[in-house]
Amino acid sequence: MEPSKQNTACLLAAAVLFSLSINIITYAGFNDTVFGSFFFIQLSDPQFGQWSSKPYPNETANFNLAIDHVNRLKPPFVVLTGDYQQSSTDTAQVNAYKRGLARLNPAIIAFSTPGNHDIGLPPTQATINAWKTDYGSDRLSFVYNNCLFILLNAPIIKDSTGFPAGLGQQRAWLDSVLNAADLNRYSRIFVLQHYAYFLVSPTEANGYYNIDMPRRTAYLSLFKQHGVTAVFAGHFHDTSVAHDGALSMVTTGAVGQPLGSAPSGLRIIKVYADSVRWPYYGLNAVPQSVDMPPVGVTTPFLRTVIREPAAGGIIIVNAAGRKIGGALPGERYPFVRRQFIGAAGFYLLAGMRTPVRIIHCDR
Repeated sequence: MEPSKQNTACLLAAAVLFSLSINIITYAGFNDTVFGSFFFIQLSDPQFGQWSSKPYPNETANFNLAIDHVNRLKPPFVVLTGDYQQSSTDTAQVNAYKRGLARLNPAIIAFSTPGNHDIGLPPTQATINAWKTDYGSDRLSFVYNNCLFILLNAPIIKDSTGFPAGLGQQRAWLDSVLNAADLNRYSRIFVLQHYAYFLVSPTEANGYYNIDMPRRTAYLSLFKQHGVTAVFAGHFHDTSVAHDGALSMVTTGAVGQPLGSAPSGLRIIKVYADSVRWPYYGLNAVPQSVDMPPVGVTTPFLRTVIREPAAGGIIIVNAAGRKIGGALPGERYPFVRRQFIGAAGFYLLAGMRTPVRIIHCDR
């Protein structure tokens, strides 16, 4: 999931930093220490060869339109979450996708993560190596505006029987990235990958469109422990938004053939100091521009914490007074993080990535 090779000029300006044996890539123009509101775009499942036969007129028209939207909106980067062609061994499909991606403005960095149609299910070491030849690493982390982005190889999480060692290698890498994140003060952490962990409920039955239990539970627990804000996925060719506590699971529809009620489209993720918004737009309804506060200007914090004497703990409420979480006395997770981050009494809440005032209840 290294940035697309079409963005060679940008990559020449990249410096690779090695910290705690993990790769965190820094790009020219990326502010990795100071938070400011920003947006990025997610594209998923253009899947050349699924909807129409060669020369793939439906897929080509949609993908070109999506790239045109990205070029007009000018995000700092775009993330493509897998299934670029129906068959990774079909040269015509692969080349059709690459021709479309080559139209992306080289000032916009493209990050790519593999889908099941890109590396197979189960993936093997050979199919992953073939992916790396075209697109770079199948896992990657980078920082933008003090937000950590983690891109994962989801097919190997879905089914690792073709390359068990690969799953272990990625999990060890992921653990190191998240453990290092605990030592930093990232405003938010986002995970992007092809498969959703769930579509409706974290306890839903195993199926074609989600990550199977019990592996699903293990990864969700890991993400919540380390304060991941949201996971963005594709594969479903439709949209869904669900939650596991403070962790949001956001599934984006296909640029290519839609298979549900959502039209072919893209998702614009807007990251503010106090919230994250992720509207999905059909390709014929994408706005002409995205208005965001200037980098470095943040909005006031909207969350606080008050006593809940009856429960002997604390509750977390938003500006409107609605309860959005809580913890029992002495609990560090899932809501109250240990890191002290500023003026006396302000801490981070796991999963919310927002400074709040903590009022302890001793009962």
